[in-house]
Amino acid sequence: MRLRFINRRKTEGMSLMMSRCAVFLIGMVLMVSWIVPGCAQKQSEAQKPGTSSEQDQKPEAPPALEDMRADMAAIISELETKVKRQKMSSLQQKTELVSEEELQQGGTQQKSGQEQQGDWQKEESSLKKIHLKWNILEPEAMRAGLNPTSRNNFEKALNELTEAIGQHKLEESIFAAINLYKYYSDVAEVFETPVPPALFRVKYETMKAAAEAGRGNWQTAQQHSVKIQEEWEGLKTKAQEVEKNLTNRTEFSIFDFKQAVESQQLVLVMIKSEIVMRNLQELEKKF
Repeated sequence: MRLRFINRRKTEGMSLMMSRCAVFLIGMVLMVSWIVPGCAQKQSEAQKPGTSSEQDQKPEAPPALEDMRADMAAIISELETKVKRQKMSSLQQKTELVSEEELQQGGTQQKSGQEQQGDWQKEESSLKKIHLKWNILEPEAMRAGLNPTSRNNFEKALNELTEAIGQHKLEESIFAAINLYKYYSDVAEVFETPVPPALFRVKYETMKAAAEAGRGNWQTAQQHSVKIQEEWEGLKTKAQEVEKNLTNRTEFSIFDFKQAVESQQLVLVMIKSEIVMRNLQELEKKF
């Protein structure tokens, strides 16, 4: 049977773009190591700046708050697995030799590969848990002072994630999960938690900036990189009370990441964003 090498010149540009996007998404997802099991249940002296009376008015965070974040992390983990498979499939398509018969069956084989990547049961299971935990948490959050706008924002973000996962759209699901994380910090704000919600917002802005850079939306990425610094200013003083050296290290990594975004070098953005996320993760453990 005569073999020939697949001519992919027409799709080389698109394949390269998909490959770079897949590499970026892997880096982005790997840096999303948000969860420290049981951290919401631990007590800490570190609290959000404010008057003593304001702090005393905040109820202790219920277990559903941390459980919900764990389910969010589970979804991210599963999406990461799919990104890895997508990248591997893309690399194989660039180098494999196929027979003419196999070329004719290419559409069927591609469909089969997509079906193998189409098992979304774990994401759907974690998503259902988020909905259940949110139903438990929602009235407590409203009683604790969550304003209707924040409540609606979280609900909308959760619905968007549900739609993206329901349609098995990988990139959309990742971005929706990042957006949900943003509004999670607003919910956490009304409770007494060991980790200041500002830290969650710094994480969100970092992930969002990196994600937009991965899409080539550099102007939007720069806007979010500026917001990182703004959110960091609200966290830095409290962080210095916990660990001064780590706080300084985190501040430098944020500055380096902002410069990377301004340089519009995707690989550099991936590296610097991961360093920021690692520092924030260590800082979270200190709290």
